[in-house]
Amino acid sequence: MRDVRLLGLAIRARWLGFAALDAQGHLLDWGTIFYQRKRSNELKSAKKRLDGLLARINPSFVVIVLPSHSANEKITAIRFITRSLRSAAASRSIRIIRLRRNAIHAAFASYNARSKWEIAGALAKAFPELAWKLPPERKIWTKEDPRMAIFDALAGSVAYYTTELGNAECKSSIPD
Repeated sequence: MRDVRLLGLAIRARWLGFAALDAQGHLLDWGTIFYQRKRSNELKSAKKRLDGLLARINPSFVVIVLPSHSANEKITAIRFITRSLRSAAASRSIRIIRLRRNAIHAAFASYNARSKWEIAGALAKAFPELAWKLPPERKIWTKEDPRMAIFDALAGSVAYYTTELGNAECKSSIPD
């Protein structure tokens, strides 16, 4: 399990967030990739950046955090990015794991992190290098900050890492 690397992705209509972890639970890389969902040349550019990300990180698994609403999966940009990811992962023999939001909430329930923002706050404490990226808590009338996709991607990676791979070291890095 020493060479295991996880790449978490949270795909949105106009951007995707990513976070990569190594076998010891250390954060390797994180960020966002922006694209215009109605412009095919921008989507192709996002595909190239995603291919470059897969080549640079060389993950063993890609954990995709699925949108909370099934209607979001029908958005053309999300379908294009997901298809591109599947073909790039297949050519590199990378396994893709799909996680729903309820699996992430279940993984963080023991840390009393119920909401998306509370989970992001727990992750910011566990990974202090990301604390400056934590956006303020969203008001119900405001749009989601694109930086939240980084925390969604990381939450998916940590949830898979702690539950499926059973890595106790990673579990202990999340504060109570």
